[in-house]
Order: sequence, then C-alpha cells, then structure tokens
Amino acid sequence: MTEKRYRVLLVDDEPVIRKMFGRLLEMAEMDVLTAADGEEGQARALAELPDAIILDLMLPKKNGYDVCVALKQDARTQHIPIIIFSAKEEPGDDERCLKLGASAYVSKTQSPQKLIDEVKAWASGQQGRTA
Repeated sequence: MTEKRYRVLLVDDEPVIRKMFGRLLEMAEMDVLTAADGEEGQARALAELPDAIILDLMLPKKNGYDVCVALKQDARTQHIPIIIFSAKEEPGDDERCLKLGASAYVSKTQSPQKLIDEVKAWASGQQGRTA
C-alpha cells in the first residue's frame, strides 16, 4: 500500500525558496501548491484546502502572522496545520506563532528534513512536534 500524497501549500515571496523547497517536498511524495504573498496564500488556502500550509512570516501584501490568524479564524481552514517556515529568528517568534494558532515553527536555517518531517507529521494528523 502506498503512502498518502499530501497536498501542501508553500507560501513564500522568494522564488528560489518556492522552487527549491517545492522540489524537495515533491521528492518527499507531496503535491505542492505555491503562493508568492500573503493575500495570494490566504486565497489559495481557502480555494484549495490543502492538507498543510507552510507559511513564511515576512511576506508582501499581508504578513504571515495576519494570514495565520485569518486562516485559524475561518471555519473552512481552522483545522489545517500551519507550519511557520521563516528566517526570522528573534527570541519569542516561535512562541508567538504557536499562540496565534500555528502548529509548528521551523527556521529556514534548520535541515530541510526537519520541514519535511513536520509537514508529514501534521498533515497525517500525528500532531508531530513543535518548535
């Protein structure tokens, strides 16, 4: 029996990040949707209802904090795990994101495998690890 392919929405304003991590997620047997800014990410999440959302914090048009809050307040998307994936590493960022409803916080400086593991754990409902 084959493993379920998860549909993941990757929201990041950097084309290189979308391409590189999108490819890594595809190699991990995931279907990847992308968005380049917060407004587009929120709209795609509502339209596509992915299994998990990977969300950068520093985005044009609408930052990741606001997108996270909006998606967690919407009955259509509140159940979707949001993994914050950011280069922003100020003290307390991870705690703030978890309080806003994110399921996990992964720094862009961590191993790409950490991101893949978090996405698989949360998308599968195993409610993996945090921060």
